[in-house]
Amino acid sequence: AQVAVEVARTERDTLGHRWRRRLERAAEGLNAAAQRVAIYGADVLPAIEENLALIQRAFELGEIDIQAVSQTRERVLESQARALDARVTYYTALADLEGLVGTEVGQALQEEAP
Repeated sequence: AQVAVEVARTERDTLGHRWRRRLERAAEGLNAAAQRVAIYGADVLPAIEENLALIQRAFELGEIDIQAVSQTRERVLESQARALDARVTYYTALADLEGLVGTEVGQALQEEAP
């Protein structure tokens, strides 16, 4: 009986360790995705859109041709697609973590707050 208890404890500890590791990986994935979304929203997209406005203004003034405007617009669209991919990754990571936790992450954090 003592051996069975020890085996059960070892299995429980192993499962607990695996579970904690899954939660840690899910949280790390969510944090990385959130940082990526923040970077796109705060730095990348505004800079690219500002560039596009400058390029369009230069075109209107006759300083550049339509090909330069078209290439810049293509880069803007590619950047917007990457920003959307970042959001998809974020929401997927959030759903994964919430699936592991069994509740909405925001709700769980509010319940823990003093």
